[in-house]
Amino acid sequence: MLTLLRSLAGAAATSLVVGACFNPSGQTTDATADPTAPTDSTAATGPASATDSDPTAAPATATSEPTTTTTDPTTQTTAVDTGDGPCPACQAPTPYCAGGGCVGCQDLAAHGLACADLDPAKPHCDAGGECVACAVDDHCGVPLHCDPEQNTCVTCVEDAHCGDTLTCADGQCVGCTVDTQCPAIQPICDPRTQTCRGCRDHGECPDTACELDVGACFPQLATGRWYVDPGVPCAEGDKCVLGNECCSVEQAVERAVADPKPFQIVYIKPGVQARPVHVAVSGKRIALLGEPGVVFTVPTADAVFRVADDVNLQPIDSKLYVSRLYVTKGMPPSVASCGDGGQVWLDEVNVFDVPGAALHAVRCQLTVRRSSFRLVNAGATSDIGGIVGAENSIFGDTLTGAPLQSLGGGKLRLLYTTVVDKGASGKGVLNCLDPASVTIRNSILAGVGGEIQCPDVELTIADTVTTAAGLDGPNITTIGVDSLASIFADYAGGSYHLGPGAALLDHSAVWQIGDPTVDIDGEPRTAVEGAPDFAGADRP
Repeated sequence: MLTLLRSLAGAAATSLVVGACFNPSGQTTDATADPTAPTDSTAATGPASATDSDPTAAPATATSEPTTTTTDPTTQTTAVDTGDGPCPACQAPTPYCAGGGCVGCQDLAAHGLACADLDPAKPHCDAGGECVACAVDDHCGVPLHCDPEQNTCVTCVEDAHCGDTLTCADGQCVGCTVDTQCPAIQPICDPRTQTCRGCRDHGECPDTACELDVGACFPQLATGRWYVDPGVPCAEGDKCVLGNECCSVEQAVERAVADPKPFQIVYIKPGVQARPVHVAVSGKRIALLGEPGVVFTVPTADAVFRVADDVNLQPIDSKLYVSRLYVTKGMPPSVASCGDGGQVWLDEVNVFDVPGAALHAVRCQLTVRRSSFRLVNAGATSDIGGIVGAENSIFGDTLTGAPLQSLGGGKLRLLYTTVVDKGASGKGVLNCLDPASVTIRNSILAGVGGEIQCPDVELTIADTVTTAAGLDGPNITTIGVDSLASIFADYAGGSYHLGPGAALLDHSAVWQIGDPTVDIDGEPRTAVEGAPDFAGADRP
């Protein structure tokens, strides 16, 4: 039976911002204000879990429960060890350590560094020597504006930015009653608050797709559209348009990359894809929108989905949004990876039996939502300068690496996520090779021993169920390893949805404003500020 040791440290749990610094271009809107912002689109039946069934089976149609991203509100000094000696504690106006001394951001270049190297979400240097998301409007791009006090990109700074009928408050346009009143950067009117907000789901942009980290729908006139049907014969001259579809996603993405329009959508019909998708140019926003039954099996040693300049190793600001498909078998070193400022978003992507890592981020941002990863060599790996955020997702049954890994100080952010380690790798649930920053809330961390193996971790954890003893945080529910079989639907078989024995975990999480309003399967959460909820990706 389940043994619960709950420690409640106050009525309000420490808030987690899952996607802290998830915006390399410095764009911050309502949709970027919190990567766990609630989704108001109608929830549908979620995809079949890769832990419960054959991943090549067609998933059930689901409305992706998207979230949004933000800059981490926690101010901290970024230390850069250049090997030139010890570095003293640095404070403004010289808050950064380089060359063995404290410098302002204006002096980073002398040491071969830039603000983007320290934090991809804060690539600009302000007059006070601090790296910030923006210092002037030009850093945000039209139609965003730079908040002069917060140095973040927002929808509005003054009422005039909202049009004739709405008011600007805290960077948002308020007073709306219908979507048509809202500006393009925040196209959705929330009827509960009469506040314009960004899109949080591709389904909220029925004619295009959603730039999820920004919260804006792809603009109609600046969006190219491509169509893939693996059921048609492959031909060199396929144009990837309706009536002359491509047989492969790789071919359609090549067309999208070559097209001058910055926004691109690839619509994918059911079938098997055997080629990887790589984006190695800057300035592209590409959405891969799958129908139920799209399966990627890549037999070559390439990441299935990757955004990075692998040749010149230059910064890249392109983004790849992947929605509703399966990945299984093959030989990829990783399912999704990014580097040098790129972004990858996975929504409703189930990964099963892949002999590589699930996720790998190096100096970039990788976000997964309502997705599952099982029987992979390693789970989510955040490498040097990388940020990996997971929401409403499941990681389990890794073979040679830990489900959660931080290398070179990479950051991990978890919200409503279930992580299970059965001890195959001996590296625990969370493994860090260097000092790391990890934030966890409303999640489940279950391991058979040595759960957290980090030499020096900055761990912020709250409202979480765990087998690890002695974790310091509010509302930590400690359970025994022998309880796992009763908590999960089929612990031995690898189904980490909650089972009947999890009923006693109904107060293990606390829902907060900005949290997702549905679980991994699209089932509704409490969606009431301060209300108790079930930790982990699933509600029973």
